[in-house]
Amino acid sequence: AVTPTVPTDIAGKTSAVIGLTDGKKYTPYLQMGKVMGKNPSDTPANSSANIGGTGPGSYYSAADLRTIYSIPTFGHLDHQTVIALFEQGGFFKSDVETYLNRMKLPHPPVTFVSVDKYNGSVDSLQVELEAVVDIDMVIAINPAIQEVLVYEDGIDTFPVALLDTLNQVADDKKAQVLSISYGQDEGYEGKAAIKAENTALVQLAAEGITVTVSSGDSGAYEIGRASCR
Repeated sequence: AVTPTVPTDIAGKTSAVIGLTDGKKYTPYLQMGKVMGKNPSDTPANSSANIGGTGPGSYYSAADLRTIYSIPTFGHLDHQTVIALFEQGGFFKSDVETYLNRMKLPHPPVTFVSVDKYNGSVDSLQVELEAVVDIDMVIAINPAIQEVLVYEDGIDTFPVALLDTLNQVADDKKAQVLSISYGQDEGYEGKAAIKAENTALVQLAAEGITVTVSSGDSGAYEIGRASCR
């Protein structure tokens, strides 16, 4: 009900106090192109989903995505790149393996990294699905990637989980890129959380770690959809 305060002797070292609101715990925004459980090959030829891809049901395959975005061929990709992902729930490695096998992709190490002592359990299939798609797409775009580090905090609310992950990735210094492909609009997080995130982002930038965040379907401040920084 009131603005948080901290003792004077630590105030100079405190950038923000977050995690005291009733913010959402999970913020999945994934939209599926088909009904779960439906065979992709059953997509009608005249369906709006028939977009000319070479994957099942005419959806885009990994190779289609690399072609569309002019990604170099396998032999010219960087084999040293380590990508970190921010996720809010566990994932089933078998789901990742299924996609990689179907798309005839390499199987680089996909490593779970605990944030705030999260045990990596799958509590929500919707959140699990989003994590798997994130992992799949990273490997689909750069099949020569060295490793995918999946930082997960399924315990805290979104602002706390995001901030703690930013700080941990910066402290670990293992990844060259951090990808955040879903999340709340910054307006929902509040000024304190944004300020604290900016401090962490400055550290990441100073260490040469690139951070990418999805922009959503309607720009940076689409209320209730994905976020952008």
